Amino acid sequence: MEPIIRLLRARGKNRLADCIEKNEQKPVRGYSKELNSYSPARPLELEMKDAFRKELFRLGVEKTDKILESLERRRILQTAPHLGATENPRMLAINWLGSLGVPDNEFYVVGMYSGIPFSNNSRPGRINRREESINLFPSSMQDDLVYGSKIPEKLVEVVKTLPEPLKKLLPNAKMGDSYSKWALTVCGNIERKILGKENLIYLDINEVVANYMDEIKKKPGHPMNKIRELNEANLFLAFAPLLFNHFKCFGSFRQVEYLPEYQEKLSGLGFMKEFEVEKVPTASLTTGEFKNKPYPVDIILGEEFTPNPQMLFGEFITNMMTKEWLEKHI
Repeated sequence: MEPIIRLLRARGKNRLADCIEKNEQKPVRGYSKELNSYSPARPLELEMKDAFRKELFRLGVEKTDKILESLERRRILQTAPHLGATENPRMLAINWLGSLGVPDNEFYVVGMYSGIPFSNNSRPGRINRREESINLFPSSMQDDLVYGSKIPEKLVEVVKTLPEPLKKLLPNAKMGDSYSKWALTVCGNIERKILGKENLIYLDINEVVANYMDEIKKKPGHPMNKIRELNEANLFLAFAPLLFNHFKCFGSFRQVEYLPEYQEKLSGLGFMKEFEVEKVPTASLTTGEFKNKPYPVDIILGEEFTPNPQMLFGEFITNMMTKEWLEKHI
């Protein structure tokens, strides 16, 4: 790991290097338990709780009250993945790692980011596999945002041709219905089956933040209305309400660099001092890969999947941070 850490520091990725150096010798299960040991003193705003409730209702999720109680108590979200029906190997690995340390009576909540176009390299509008990916959207929609998108005729027709073991995990697809609702349901069904966990919840974090800000507009003196007026980038505006409500956000290699910067910006604003945003942990690294880099769909269709919860976090990282990967991403 030393060469990787030296390279990260040489490229100015000191927070990422610190996260790896501090945790590389820990078994991943123990590391996940540490990440999941968080419960802030600050109460969750009613407006934020209602924003999550509205999104869970939109998705038709059961046990809403228990999920909200868990969210309020633990205040933890996984915010690394982009919203799509079938994830890539790294996002599967991230959710495996993040959920390992979650007690069975709590919930692991994944706030997937939908503020991306279908042309994003996460391939949010495809059935992703190792050897091929199947496009669910026409080329005319590749620049459309995932957020607020509708199911096209092409998706309805393609689903009919998919292998039965996969198709039985997909909800009915109706042209014109919400794509994000369909995709989140698919993603949850697939990964709950693979990971053998029923306490995994997948939702659209952009929908949650939009719900929250709609309520905050009605309170002119609320600090988030001043934040909105700063004309910051969309990603900052997505995280600001979560930091304000003291959510600990698990994230990948990029997030552990930019989220502390967002935190510093927020806590440095005079009108934010009393809310103690600086107390929120913002360098909660969940990244890595399995050595064989399996796609979730391929596992559903028979590829072997036997992860080792006792592997060291450093090994999990080096599976991903190959020389080629580092040259491309760092």
